[in-house]
Amino acid sequence: SVEDFLQKDKRFFDLILMSDVLEHVYNPWQVLNETKNHLSQNGILCISIPNIENLNFIKSINEGDFYYTETGLMDETHIRFFSLKSIIYYLELSGYVVKNTSFRPDNSLSNIKEQVIKNLTEKNSVKLNIGNLSIEINSRNVHQKFGQQILICAENVK
Repeated sequence: SVEDFLQKDKRFFDLILMSDVLEHVYNPWQVLNETKNHLSQNGILCISIPNIENLNFIKSINEGDFYYTETGLMDETHIRFFSLKSIIYYLELSGYVVKNTSFRPDNSLSNIKEQVIKNLTEKNSVKLNIGNLSIEINSRNVHQKFGQQILICAENVK
């Protein structure tokens, strides 16, 4: 496991990639703290994790359709969930400085996203109705709502 590796290995790295790791561990906060101990000064940690703010997640939760699947956003092995705001909080709490954030788009929502972005050129925000839920989308949160994965790089500042 990642926890065992972090406890046993004593090496330092300039770059550590965690692609779809944190959502699978019981104590991701410990993993973030221990990973920091393996990064060289100014070393970079890059993370990719599922985005709980994704409109498909929100729709499923709102409609009570919270079922696990073999793969994807609702992967049955996911035991932790994160938003952009929460992963930034946990990184900063662990002593990292967030350098860059981005999202891998959810292609299943690309047609809706294109229409919303088109509407945002004429308005400050767009209300999107999903079942009985109304979500306000603006230029600041559009990628959060349509992103399947959060991509984030943080620096270890010792």
